[in-house]
Amino acid sequence: MKILLATLIFIVCSHSIAENPISRPAIIVITDKFSVDEDSEVILYGGESIALNGSLRSFSWKQISGIPMKFSSLKSKRITFTPPNLDKGHHIKISLKVWDSEGLNDTKYIKIFIRNTDRSKTNISPVAVTGGDQIVNSGDIVFLPCNLSYDTDGSIVKCVWRQTGGPAVDIKYTPTGIAYYIAPNKSGITAIN
Repeated sequence: MKILLATLIFIVCSHSIAENPISRPAIIVITDKFSVDEDSEVILYGGESIALNGSLRSFSWKQISGIPMKFSSLKSKRITFTPPNLDKGHHIKISLKVWDSEGLNDTKYIKIFIRNTDRSKTNISPVAVTGGDQIVNSGDIVFLPCNLSYDTDGSIVKCVWRQTGGPAVDIKYTPTGIAYYIAPNKSGITAIN
């Protein structure tokens, strides 16, 4: 199990000056977005908060959007949760509100992207390996290999070739699916993908 620790640093302040009294709302400095893996413990920690005048009084976390998560606590400096296994990546949004001893507060929002890590639920594109350039003579049969291509999360069902440049050729397939064409009687480069 992977564990992600996100330390969030908050500055909560209220300030007054004798000549010109000013009350300033609490200020939270926060990383507003990051990514985590599904089924990995996530720790959000607001305990590094600093009250420049007064002291920290309370914390309140709340999930705003996304698939509901089960949090360890919503009223402490530190919360934890473990995103469930998902069929695809998903975004959640969480807020944190911090109060100081003078009753001033601020709210900030955190966007978290939960990555799907189960390759059986995510199809990864296959990798086409062509075998490189070939130099041939007019009238030669030119085979277009596909046997070096691979798929990391499955198998290759079929290779399809198409001409992208040069003198026109007719790409054919053997009964077992091997592609080939007859080199044209014109000089030049025939580009096949």
